[in-house]
Order: sequence, then C-alpha cells, then structure tokens
Amino acid sequence: MIYLWVLAAAAAAAGLFWLAPLFTAKRSVLPILLINKIGIPFSNTRDKRHWLSINKLEKLLVRLQARGFVCVLPSDILHQPLPPKPVLLVFASGYETIYTEVFKLLEKWNAKAAVALAAERIGQYDAWQEAKTGPWQDLLTAAHIQQLHQSERIEFISSSIDGSSASDDNDEIAIWKLTENKTRLQHIYKLKTDTLYFPPPTPHRPAVLQQAKQHFSLRIGNQTGTNLLPLDLCRLQCIFPLNNQTNLLRLLWKMERY
Repeated sequence: MIYLWVLAAAAAAAGLFWLAPLFTAKRSVLPILLINKIGIPFSNTRDKRHWLSINKLEKLLVRLQARGFVCVLPSDILHQPLPPKPVLLVFASGYETIYTEVFKLLEKWNAKAAVALAAERIGQYDAWQEAKTGPWQDLLTAAHIQQLHQSERIEFISSSIDGSSASDDNDEIAIWKLTENKTRLQHIYKLKTDTLYFPPPTPHRPAVLQQAKQHFSLRIGNQTGTNLLPLDLCRLQCIFPLNNQTNLLRLLWKMERY
C-alpha cells in the first residue's frame, strides 16, 4: 500500500514539473531584426550573407503586419510601454538605399526602423569593408539624413565613428570610436542618439562595455541570440540577422514561440 502511495506521489510530482511552464509568467521578448545591405548582390560579391532584396523586405513587412507585430523605435523602448507584439528593425549600416528604396516601403506599410550611422562615413561609401568582398556601396548623405529624420519614421542610432568594428582596437581607441561618434552626430548633424549598435563582432571587454553603458541607455549587439535589455530585466532582446536566405515563415515562428 505504501508502495502505491509513493508511486502516486512521484507521478504527481512529475506531472507538476512538466506542467509548471504553463503556469509561470512568460518572459517578454523584443525581436530585433538586423538588416545590412538592401538589394541583390553583385556577381563578384564574395559574401552574399549580408544582402536582403527589396522584394523580400516587403514580404517581411507584410507578414509582420498580418501577424500583429508593431514596429517600434529605440526611443519607444526607452520611454514608453511597448505594444503586445513589438519588433525593432535595425539597418546596421546607413546605406543610400534606405533613402531610395526602404523608406517608401516603410511608408507603404506604416512601419518604422532604426538606422545606424558612422559620422565619418556620411555622404561617402562603406570603406570599412575590403574591396575584395564586393563593390563598395554609397552611404546616406547629410541631406538624406535630415529628410528621413524629419519623417519620424526612421530613428538614427550610433555606431562606431568609421563603421568598423572596435574589437581589434585597444580599449582606449575602441571607447573613443564609440563615444566620439555620438558626439559628432549630435554636434554636426543635430542627432541625439541614446542607442548604440555594436559593429560586428561585439567587443567583449569590460572597459569598453562599461563606457558604452555610461554613454548609451540602450545597447544593441549583432550576434544571434538573446540578452537582457538594460532597462527592463523582464524583457529579452532576441537578435535575428536577415538575408536573402532567411526563411520568413521560420523566422516568424521563432519570433512568436517566445
């Protein structure tokens, strides 16, 4: 008889263990969709993983809207309650195609996005990439930035001053690249940026990260995975880099399963 009671108790405990996730509070997630280059890569482009076609971007916006996702901006994250299904679109490099191609789609589908800027490269080209990886691409000009900023549909965020990664620099130079970019964006282009996007790879050095925390309220990484948002420990940021090989149905499934 005692043996049967023990088995029953064990079965009940096992059942509670498997059912527990159904009764525990679900941690909120902010999906962050990282987009680099818009268009079709050139035939001599070595690394095609950084490209997303304009047609695929539109399909993404359509499906996000159909699933009830609402595009938010970094300032929304920092200063107001988020909708039930928020998503943050981040264009990791300020390419000219954001003005010529992307903005029209954002208007069409009532979407918003963040765009990372490197102050030294505004009006120039993406000199941070090696020429052997593919043709250089033009970047946004100061006039483009002013028009996009006035639309309130695009919010500019800070990158490193020249768009290159700070991971190979010593701490002093890495910190200067990140903080000086914010200063120049504010004083030259009148853009107040309280959000930092780390050009890949993210520098995992305490001194650099500590300075980033002091100068930026929101920091966005660049690697797939989850990490806590600094101002809301109940919400994770889950980062998804996008390209032409991304399966949109699978992406949306991942975004919703959290």
